[in-house]
Amino acid sequence: MWPSLKTAEGIGVCRSLRDVLVRYESGRGADALETSIARQNFGYTLGMGGDPGEGAAQVDRAIADIERAHPHAFDMLGKALEKRTRLALRSGDAAQATALVERLAKAAAQVSAGEAVWWHGRVETLRGDVLIALRRFDEAKRSLLDAAAALQAGGADALVRTEQSLLLAAALVGLGDQPAALKQARDGRAQLQQLAHAPARLLVLEKTLPR
Repeated sequence: MWPSLKTAEGIGVCRSLRDVLVRYESGRGADALETSIARQNFGYTLGMGGDPGEGAAQVDRAIADIERAHPHAFDMLGKALEKRTRLALRSGDAAQATALVERLAKAAAQVSAGEAVWWHGRVETLRGDVLIALRRFDEAKRSLLDAAAALQAGGADALVRTEQSLLLAAALVGLGDQPAALKQARDGRAQLQQLAHAPARLLVLEKTLPR
C-alpha cells in the first residue's frame, strides 16, 4: 500500500522528497522544470499518504509553474495533471477529476508525434477510471477500449496496460456483463502478477473484481 503519513516509512519518504524539492528550489530556482517535477512528486506522495489538501496544493503549484515558465513542456505538464487527477479521485471528487482529465487531454494532444499515441492510451485509461467513479460505465467501456488500441499501437509500459485491463473489467461489472467481466478480470490479474511492484490502487481494484 501507499506509505501512510501515520507511519515512520511514510514520514521518511515525504521528508526525503521534501529535501529534494528544497535542494532544487534553492539551487536551480523555483521556476526550474526540475523543481516543478520535484514539487509534484512531493505533493503526490503527501496527498496519497494522507494529507490531500497540502498534497493537492503542491501539485497545483507545480502545474501553475510549468504552465507559466515552461509553456511547451507538455509531457511534464501531462504528468503533473495526471497526478492531480489521481489525487482528486483519491479524495472522492469525481467532478474535479473530470475537469482535470480534460486539461490532461489537451496537454497530451500537444506532445511530440512520437509520444502522441502512447499519451492517448494513458489519458483514456485515466478517463475510464474517472467515468467509473461517476458510474458512467458505458462511456468508461468505450474509453478503455479506445485506450487498449492506443496502448497496443504505442508500446505503453506494462503498468498502464494492466491498469487498463483491470478498469475495463470494473466497467463491465458496472454494466452487469458478468461473463465478460470475469474473463477480463482474469486477464487483468494475469498481467498484475507480472508486475514487479504493483501500485496500491491496482491491488485494491483487483480485490473488487469477480473471481
